[in-house]
Amino acid sequence: MHSLNTELDAEATQQLEWAKSELKAALIFARFSSTSYSTGNLQRATDARSKAKAACARAEQRLAAPEVVQVSPDSVKLIWTEVQSALADLPATKDLPARAQRAGS
Repeated sequence: MHSLNTELDAEATQQLEWAKSELKAALIFARFSSTSYSTGNLQRATDARSKAKAACARAEQRLAAPEVVQVSPDSVKLIWTEVQSALADLPATKDLPARAQRAGS
């Protein structure tokens, strides 16, 4: 029984570390997207936003595992909140054509 608990703990720890890595990558992509929007490089901005969202989805999938849900530390929640905030600060996709027209003027 002890061996099974140790195995589950190791699996949960590994999943948490992978989720943290995914969230850190998502934060980097979200920040890059923000910088790209501000410099008018809309293609890079949208690509980075897409990559950030994909990394968030992978992290969310890892964090949803039953063995991880029980031990999800505050550090992961903090990174998650930071990523979501960074993504929320990006311009809405529906605003992009107008921005592109203004940038081209």
